[in-house]
Amino acid sequence: MEEIVRALSVPWARPAATGPLIARFRQVEDESGLGLRWTIGNALEVLWDDSFFDDLVSLARDQRFGRAREMLVLGLAKSKRPEVGAVLVHLLDDPTVDGHAVSALSGLFRRIKVPAARAGLERMLGDDRAWVRKKAQRALSALA
Repeated sequence: MEEIVRALSVPWARPAATGPLIARFRQVEDESGLGLRWTIGNALEVLWDDSFFDDLVSLARDQRFGRAREMLVLGLAKSKRPEVGAVLVHLLDDPTVDGHAVSALSGLFRRIKVPAARAGLERMLGDDRAWVRKKAQRALSALA
């Protein structure tokens, strides 16, 4: 199954593969969150399509899916929906995907600024993970 999902992780599979992959993400058994469900999340990041925005955001916010949400959160940076900034600011408070929310905000700031993210990004400057601190600094610089 993982090989099939990886084969679908190409832009030309959009949008035909997106709906079935969203359904499979919800159904698959993956207690670790780092197996098949994570692979599907990675594919959904590649296939990001705003016509599935509500479903993708729902998955990204659902803490039951653990780390499998990481790549979905990164995919939010590809969205052109005006509410994407608020979604990412909310995810800064989710310790499982907060670093990926910082990274997505950093990428999003190339197109739009989200001033409401400032406090959360400043908080992330003290994170234990160097890559998160670096992304937070980059995002804050872009926000200035």
